[in-house]
Amino acid sequence: MQEKIENYCLVGFGTHAKNKLLPSLEKTHKNIFGIVSSKNKLNLEYDHYNDLQVALEKSNKSTIFIIASPPKVHFRQMNKIIKAERNIFVEKPIFTSFYQAKMIQNFLKGKNLFIVELLMYKYTKLYEKFGKIWEKKKKMCTKIECFFYIPSVPDGTFRNKIDLTSSPLYDIGCYILSLLVDLKIPLEKIKIINKTIKNNKILSLSMSGFYNDLEIYTEFGIKKEYKNSVKLQFGKDQHILFEKFFYGIKEKKQILFCKRNKFKFLSIEDNNGFEKIFNCSNSFWLQNQSERFHNISIVNKKLSSLKTELKLLGNIK
Repeated sequence: MQEKIENYCLVGFGTHAKNKLLPSLEKTHKNIFGIVSSKNKLNLEYDHYNDLQVALEKSNKSTIFIIASPPKVHFRQMNKIIKAERNIFVEKPIFTSFYQAKMIQNFLKGKNLFIVELLMYKYTKLYEKFGKIWEKKKKMCTKIECFFYIPSVPDGTFRNKIDLTSSPLYDIGCYILSLLVDLKIPLEKIKIINKTIKNNKILSLSMSGFYNDLEIYTEFGIKKEYKNSVKLQFGKDQHILFEKFFYGIKEKKQILFCKRNKFKFLSIEDNNGFEKIFNCSNSFWLQNQSERFHNISIVNKKLSSLKTELKLLGNIK
């Protein structure tokens, strides 16, 4: 039975929170307790707090906090919120170091609290379909290709900062690494093979590696044209292509099946991943928390390793 969730509080109110998170909460008829933002005016009907501590003091045990602030402050904000014994959703990337992931995981042991990373693509119909196909055909798969390019990042946001934790490595790479971990593909042998740097800032990365006989190849970052897909290759003459794979908002998506130059298309009217996440019960998140944090730790360990590798390769902060 669905547990009653009394209210939600948004922490950070940038474009993403305004255009994606708040509408998803409203559409699922959630009670919104308030919004924490350093902005002077929001022009909204909800209570506005300039300070997270004030919002915590005004909240109750049923308040779920949604952190949508820059990644570098996630850990500090999470510490405050979990010490007040409130549940938390956090925008990706949830952490900026392996140490942070392990600290929060250890704190949560034995506590009736959950923390969820908002990787909304995992809660779509397309991802569910992908999972079923993967389980059925993974032993025959010879190569998996993941592409995720965006044409630009919004001005005046953390994504314009020069440090690596604000770069596509963390902001976009976390999507792909989390997918590979979910597929139980070890990340140790996946290496950087190419990179694009401009003004000491990483713009894009290419990585590749092998897991037994399975080849892994991925590209992600900022380029002129948007690209968002996952491709499963089966030998030379067969593949399945999942378009808009990492896109978690309601959208018409497509799966392309190709075998010996014969094509078949499957269209999917996909759901909003955020809405599905916000409709899951507290018990659902508590039941799978150990597995989620195990995977989060693996992803953050790899991100930390790649960060070190990139710093050694060039003048990057």
